[in-house]
Amino acid sequence: MKKQFINKAHRSGRCIYCIENISKNKKYIGQSVNITFRRESHRQALIKGRHPNKKMQEDFNSGDVFEIKALEYFPPWTTKEFLNGKEHAYIKKYKSDIQGYNIAPAPPKRSDCRARVEKYQLAPAKIIQEISHINKQGGLTYLRIYDLCRILNCQPGDLMEDVPVEKRI
Repeated sequence: MKKQFINKAHRSGRCIYCIENISKNKKYIGQSVNITFRRESHRQALIKGRHPNKKMQEDFNSGDVFEIKALEYFPPWTTKEFLNGKEHAYIKKYKSDIQGYNIAPAPPKRSDCRARVEKYQLAPAKIIQEISHINKQGGLTYLRIYDLCRILNCQPGDLMEDVPVEKRI
């Protein structure tokens, strides 16, 4: 039996996620404060035939392949209103309320987030301040790089330079 529910959300935490029917190119956009739990609740509901979204359940039952992935991660202090705004923006971007599985209207976008899905400009002063604080604490250990990545919403490998094997200690 082929795998019908592919997991591409490998981190936990708050995020906007997408469940995509790869077979039909239909999407469902959602938000979660715990993507690991939310992913499992969707998967279990589909497997047991009890998913509240009937169209998604029908497509799953017919053998279509689904993939879940996080579109954007957020820090733990992100407000529900901000997540609503981001979810609204992604639903409109992918037209998942018209061509996908989002049957309920998009949450109201009453928030301070931008109306469009786009990348935000980093504030260099804040980055310099954070790096300065980390350096004062003894430099960039792997755990401190990980902390910085949580702030910048990236992976540790994005910040670390590849050091040739002969220069490693």
